[in-house]
Amino acid sequence: MAAAVWFARAAAVESLQLHVSPQGRDDWSGRFEQPRPDGRDGPLATLAGARDAIRRWRAAGGRGTVTVRFAAGRYFFPEPVSFEARDSGRPGEIVRYQAAVKGAVRFTAGVAVHGWQPVRDSAVLDRLPETARGRVRVAVLKGQGITDFGRIQVRGFALPAPVAEAELFYDDEPMELARWPNEGFRGLRRVIEPTRL
Repeated sequence: MAAAVWFARAAAVESLQLHVSPQGRDDWSGRFEQPRPDGRDGPLATLAGARDAIRRWRAAGGRGTVTVRFAAGRYFFPEPVSFEARDSGRPGEIVRYQAAVKGAVRFTAGVAVHGWQPVRDSAVLDRLPETARGRVRVAVLKGQGITDFGRIQVRGFALPAPVAEAELFYDDEPMELARWPNEGFRGLRRVIEPTRL
């Protein structure tokens, strides 16, 4: 008898599958993988949109396993997405976020920088080695809405992990911050003032 009751309860627990796509909208239901031909429904657009759809579904009495499938593409995060205890799975009710196609989903807060131009400022050109002058490019970030560059802070063992400063990537490779010397280390001959970290 216990087995029959267990199966009856399991059958009553419905599950939810949501779709998220770069072509989606967060005011759609997320029940469809592609936008509907009439443009009135389709996939969601963001991780936050999926989280909120699950919250609404649960608030309306929805129970069961939830699967959120992200279509291939790039998902931009203009701000952090926070999850709370209510967003977690429950016994027998897993919440799973996954790519629809393995390795093809990218979450990023990075923005593309446009308008790269050769350096024309003579004061800057004078500081560059002759061989580099025609190869260095500049872009106006503030004109593209990029105003928070973070702060370069000391990192290392026994230090708190600070929030990273802004980074620049080119062809998916991180660019190295200018430094001196360009390679190796600069030796010190004498300690001018002792400092304790």
